[in-house]
Order: sequence, then structure tokens, then C-alpha cells
Amino acid sequence: MLQNRFLCAGNTVVITRVLITVFVYIFLPVFVNFLLHFQKKALRNMISRNSKQASYTERNRVYVGSQVGALKAYDLVCEHPYKPTNLQKVSDLEQGQGITTMRWGNDEESKILIGRNDSAVQIYDLHRNAFTVARRIPEGAVVGVCRVGEKFIGASSLGKIHILGDEEDEIQTLSTGTDMTRMRQCRENPKLLATGGKERKNCLKVWNIEEETPIFTSKNVPHDSLQLEVPVWDSDINFLDSNTLVTSSRYGYIRTYDIRKQRRPVLQFVPKEEHMSFSCMNIHANLIYVGLTTGGIRAFDSRSLKFPVHTYKGSIGSITDLTLDKTGKFLCSTSLERYVRIHSTINNVILYQCYVKTKPSQVLLKTAEKSANEEESNEKHTEDSDDEEDLIVDEDFTNDKLLKRLKRKRKFSS
Repeated sequence: MLQNRFLCAGNTVVITRVLITVFVYIFLPVFVNFLLHFQKKALRNMISRNSKQASYTERNRVYVGSQVGALKAYDLVCEHPYKPTNLQKVSDLEQGQGITTMRWGNDEESKILIGRNDSAVQIYDLHRNAFTVARRIPEGAVVGVCRVGEKFIGASSLGKIHILGDEEDEIQTLSTGTDMTRMRQCRENPKLLATGGKERKNCLKVWNIEEETPIFTSKNVPHDSLQLEVPVWDSDINFLDSNTLVTSSRYGYIRTYDIRKQRRPVLQFVPKEEHMSFSCMNIHANLIYVGLTTGGIRAFDSRSLKFPVHTYKGSIGSITDLTLDKTGKFLCSTSLERYVRIHSTINNVILYQCYVKTKPSQVLLKTAEKSANEEESNEKHTEDSDDEEDLIVDEDFTNDKLLKRLKRKRKFSS
């Protein structure tokens, strides 16, 4: 009896080993090949979704910064508009060098100011195709970068504004709080800076770099119906003009401040039915464009903030950055599903979309440069008739025609 039991147990062990060997050498490679095939097929499907409208012929260039630190350029009028050009060697990148902020360094859009997660602040010259300036703030990730004359300014996520001098040891520091999310520079008055972040002590502040104290500190809205403090988290800030600012929040509100009137917001949008969370923002004229953490872009009229005047669809991942060209016709966005999209701000059409391999964090859209033939035709047309030119020129986005059209479209659709 015992001998038979030992023989049965030995046979069971042998059979188990044979089955494991068959699985490892036959079924496991087949399963792995199936997974690799499925992954390649999914990647091909992603890449096949690249598209560009035939009517989109503007000579724009897109510059994308990624979370791994790569800086790439896309030429939208070349033969391969979806093939990127690496502006720096990927082998030079190290862990923790993700790009956290990108801004134009001049009005000609020939220099890019870059802030990184490892406290590095750089300037990339598009004419030289090289980094011309490389500085570093003392600590923290860079959440804002700008220039005032020859001074280089970098804002830290730890709540510090560092004004870098000519020498590396020459640093002036302004303390804004403990948790800063964004710093922006005023276009009309470059000496004015706005900062904002998470919690009430890091609320909106306006600074003049020539003074050590803020010239304006916002005040939170009154308590809610339960007499609880309304939470504050300004995810992005922008200047409408030198006296008016707008903020977007992760908690779903948009607020407009007038530093000449009061510390509390003069206008506010709070969603009543739909829950929203805004990750980034940009403005043009009287329109405010905000990106949602759940995907999608909304446009608001800065003079009312009653409801979104338009919605730009297409993305399913959180919007990481928004930018527009100087004309305001084209809205470029990046999202966490690794897509770069360009929308028309007139009719909500996706003019261009491209799948990128690394997660994009920042984007810049360079305004289209007119060719010599276009300039000559424009000059001849101007000499022929000024009246006809008024009928043919592109729509002026500083007026209210677009807003009225969008509101009328929303009214009819509802």
C-alpha cells in the first residue's frame, strides 16, 4: 500500500513538472508574443490617428516639452508634419529633468525660456539651435520663468521668486508662501509678476520686482452656507491688463480680480451642476481658455463669466498646457493621452493632431510667418483698394463678433 502511494505521488510530481515545462517553453512564448503584437497594434492605431485638415495651411511650428525633459519641434508645413525634430540630445537627459514651464523669451518668438523640475532655468535660441543660457535657482521645481531687461527670474514651487543677477552668486529672493503653483508676467508692465498656489496663504499676489512686499494680496470669498472656509487652489494665473487678473482653480472656479477696486474677486464662475477641475489657462482679448483635468477645453467671456461660450472637444486625458498664436485663431493644447492638438477658435474644428511618444507637459505655438509671395500680394492688394481689403482680411478677434456668434449658437442649441 505504501509503495503504491509513493509511486502515485512520484508520478504526480513528474506530471506536474512536465506540464510546467510545456507551459514555460510552449504556451508562455505564445502568450508573450500575443501581448507584444497587441501592444504594437495599439501603438499603430494611436499613430494612425494623426490627422491634419487640408484647409489648414498656416506656417505654424509647434514646440513641445515633455515630462522626461525632451524638447521637440514639429513643422506643420513639411512633408512629414508628424515627425518631430529633437532640439537636444536625448542621451544628455537625466532623471528628474522634466520640463515644467515654457514661455517665449522675446516678441519675435525666437527664444524659448525653459524651467525644469530639477531647478534648472534655460534659454533656447531657435536661430542658433542651441541653449545659450543655463542657470539654476537654489531649490524646488521651476513653476514660472521670465525676463525683465537683463534680469532672469525663476519661481520655485516652494514659494520663492529668485531674481538672478549677472553673477551666479547674485540672487535676490522674494517669499510668496509655501506652495506655489504658477507665476506669470504682465505683458503691459514686465516688472509686475503674479503668483498663486494651494491654500489661503498662497492665494493670488501681485509683485513689483523693485519692491520686497506684494502690491496686492487677494482675499478669499465669504464662507459658504455652512460657515466653512472656501478652499483655495489657484492652478493658473494670467493678466488681462496691468490692473485686472484672472485665476483658474483645481476646485472648479474662475475668478477675476481688479487690484484698483477690492481684494475680493469682482467676477466669479462656479459650476452648479457639472463638477469641473481646471488644470491650465490662457487668454486672448476677452476670451479665457481653460483646460480640464478630465479632458476638454472651455472658453469663457471675461466680462461675464456666466457660462462657457464654447467647448473644444477631442481629448480624453487631462489638459497639461494651452497656448495660442498672436492672431488668436489657433488654440494648441497637450494632454496626458500624449496628443498635441490644434483647434480653430472659430468653428471648433480639430485642424491638427499628433501622437507623441512621451507625455507632454508644455507647448508653444509659433505664429505663422508670411512668405515673400504672400507679402507681395498683400502689398499689391493694399494699393488696389482699401475698401475691398476690409472685406477680405481675417476677422478681428478683439471685437465682440465672435462672442455674439458663440452665444447665439449656444442659445439655439439649448
